[in-house]
Amino acid sequence: MNFKAFNKHMLKRKIKSFTIVELIVAMLVSGIAVSISILGYEMIQRTLKNSNELYQFESESLLLATALENDFDRANYIIEVGKKIKIKAKEHPMVIYDISQKENILRICQSRVDTFQINVSDVFITRLNQTRYVKSLRFNVGVNEYRHTLYINKDYPFQFLFELENNNEY
Repeated sequence: MNFKAFNKHMLKRKIKSFTIVELIVAMLVSGIAVSISILGYEMIQRTLKNSNELYQFESESLLLATALENDFDRANYIIEVGKKIKIKAKEHPMVIYDISQKENILRICQSRVDTFQINVSDVFITRLNQTRYVKSLRFNVGVNEYRHTLYINKDYPFQFLFELENNNEY
């Protein structure tokens, strides 16, 4: 077969291929699919970030509430000094909660300092009948849009209240 015959034979034979319109439609469909998957990925990332922030806030506030409850329960007395709460128990060292900073709460016990990375607002302290002894502590805690109120109460034994009254501290 010579070159002319081969060329004629090729022109008669139809080559199967895609048209330009079919290629454009395929590219549009794949572009839409890719953009939908990118948007879905961004939504999932945002959701995971929000759940991580919520988890960290809940963990931090639970740790703070547990530490406060434990310290209040074993305390002989609790006093307020400025923006600090001092907790004294018989067989334990003095524990100090520093609530003066808005971004975090410090728990100081001997040389150990625990930092609770949580925002504090609206601190309200109830005292025993105008004494320096703290009866309850309530404040709002939060991170970003997550917020709730912590409330800790100290029930003093009758003997302690009786001694306060006899010492005219009541």
